[in-house]
Amino acid sequence: MKKLWVLLVLFALTFFLSAGAAGAAGVENADKPAKGQWDFKVQKVWSIDAAGDDVPGEIRSIKVTENGTVYFHDGRNKRYYIFDKNGTFVKAFGKKGEGPGEIKWIGQAPFFTVNDKIIIADLDSIHYFSRGGDYIRSVKNNFMNHRPSLFINEDEFISAPLLQIDTRGKPSTINRYNVKTGEETVITPFSVFTGGVARSGGSVIALVDRALTPMMIIGFDGKRLYYGMNNSYTIDVSDVSGKKELTFTLDRETKTVSEADKRKRFDRSGSAPEAMVEKIIKSTPDVLTYFSRIESYNGLIYVFPTGLDRGSRQEIDIFSADGKYLYRAAIEVEEGSRIQTDPFIKDNHLYLVVEDEDGEVTINKYKIALPTG
Repeated sequence: MKKLWVLLVLFALTFFLSAGAAGAAGVENADKPAKGQWDFKVQKVWSIDAAGDDVPGEIRSIKVTENGTVYFHDGRNKRYYIFDKNGTFVKAFGKKGEGPGEIKWIGQAPFFTVNDKIIIADLDSIHYFSRGGDYIRSVKNNFMNHRPSLFINEDEFISAPLLQIDTRGKPSTINRYNVKTGEETVITPFSVFTGGVARSGGSVIALVDRALTPMMIIGFDGKRLYYGMNNSYTIDVSDVSGKKELTFTLDRETKTVSEADKRKRFDRSGSAPEAMVEKIIKSTPDVLTYFSRIESYNGLIYVFPTGLDRGSRQEIDIFSADGKYLYRAAIEVEEGSRIQTDPFIKDNHLYLVVEDEDGEVTINKYKIALPTG
């Protein structure tokens, strides 16, 4: 039997899979925002450094619902946590295992908040919990075949392969997939990245890093999809059926990456054989990808640029609904600290996970000012 090793690498060298596309020319932007720099006017509301008896270690993702309830996933503690809008601890949930309500891939399984549910995408199932963290049900789903990028409702998600190995010999497409019926609809085809994989004997290893690996990034605002292969600053906008409405580009200078920098990123991949890691390093581009997330707030499009080390600063490019480059912005924490996971913005509030020089991790809520146009 062939052995398949999939080692998923990101900023903290922990993540899952994604892939790429580009569209026809539409709005072309020079790398100069029409309205200059945006100031978020950040004001701290609260900060938490414990979840019950647990100390936050490695926050993989954070979500906030419309009533201000905060959810986050800690990959080191292998738990999911709930806090109320005031930062008061409510509950921890999630247990490693294969029984009802248990999660096989609990250290890495991504989660989503949809309507009144928390949805966790496990290796071979999708688990549904109430917003209070109580288990409801599970449905079968192979994560590697249908990797949820985002849910458009409780039963349907948007999916795209990450690497060529993930296509199983089929054309690479962004799909809308229904877990209840098994129905799959193609939104758009794209050319998936063919590197990032090494084979030796019966073993296959795939290494992925958002700063280095070309992949498809997908965002959703409830009506429109935003997507693009992040080795090109080209973003397409369509409805959920794939009807394209807009394409916009940003003419940004390419940033090169040294062999030493690539090796430093991928050498943290654990027990992977050195010779196979070396093959993957050689097959990975010598330039940074352009962006790692696409979101929409107040009708504007927020694109989060990538970097080798996010450190204390996360830059953001802000575009109008029709693709014009309006503002350059940044979220910053004090020098010596680092932003541990993707910032989350909800209703003029920013939620940020910060790790200080001593390794102490805090989850922070800030009041911010967002542009409206």
